[in-house]
Amino acid sequence: MASSSSSVSRYQRVNAYVSHLPFVDCVEEDSERYLAEIKASLSDAVRRHDLREGATKWLFNLHQYIVLYGLRFDKADHVFFIRVAFEVFTTEHMDPVSLTQVGRVLVALVKKKYLLSREDITLDWKRLFDLYYHWEDSSAAVRTMIKPTSEFKSQV
Repeated sequence: MASSSSSVSRYQRVNAYVSHLPFVDCVEEDSERYLAEIKASLSDAVRRHDLREGATKWLFNLHQYIVLYGLRFDKADHVFFIRVAFEVFTTEHMDPVSLTQVGRVLVALVKKKYLLSREDITLDWKRLFDLYYHWEDSSAAVRTMIKPTSEFKSQV
C-alpha cells in the first residue's frame, strides 16, 4: 500500500525516488522498522555512555538510512539525531576516521536549513572551535603528531 499524503507530511524530507521503486509497498514498513532499531540502539549507546563505538556505529547506520529513505522522520527525531551526532562529534579523543564518519552524518542532518529553525536547536560553537584547534592548531597538530583526515576541515 502506498503511503498517504497525511503520513508523508509528518516526515521532514522523504527521498522522492523511493516512490518509483517496484517494492514501494514495503518501503514504509521497512523504513519504520529500521528507524526504530536505529533510535533504540542509539539511545541505548548514549545511555551506556558508549559514544566511541556504539554511537558511532549507529550514527553510521543513520547515515545509510538517510541515503536510502531521506529525512523520513519527524522534527523531534531530527533534533535528537543532531544533538547525539554533535555530542559524539565533539567528544574528546575520538579517532580521525570516526570523526569523519560522524561529521558526514552531522552534515547530512543539518544540510537542509529550511527544515529546522533557530528555536528548534542551538549548538555550542565553542566546542567546535576547541575541536578544530585540537586537530589543526595545537602543538601536537603543528608537530604533525596527530593528523586529521582530508575531509575534516570541510566538515567542521
